Amino acid sequence: MDTSAPVLVVDDSLAIRNLVVKHLNALGFTNVDVAEDGQSGLEQLRAKQYGLLISDWEMPNMGGEELLKAARQDAKGHKLPIIMITAKTSRGSS
Repeated sequence: MDTSAPVLVVDDSLAIRNLVVKHLNALGFTNVDVAEDGQSGLEQLRAKQYGLLISDWEMPNMGGEELLKAARQDAKGHKLPIIMITAKTSRGSS
């Protein structure tokens, strides 16, 4: 993957956003934007062409699953590589 391509990291946890950005930078990605929830992330996706989206699954306002569905319906996001992450350890209810 082209490390000059813009990457969007969407996560409601500042610590996780910072950790992901730190690791992306270590891999050579220098053009990294962040958003704190799915709604903000979707607005950024619609405003800019990204090469990769990394998103948390569970967030307020708009979760990762909703963001994924919305991105796939948008012209800029229908073929965008997307990595979903979560800190949740099981699929059962908590």
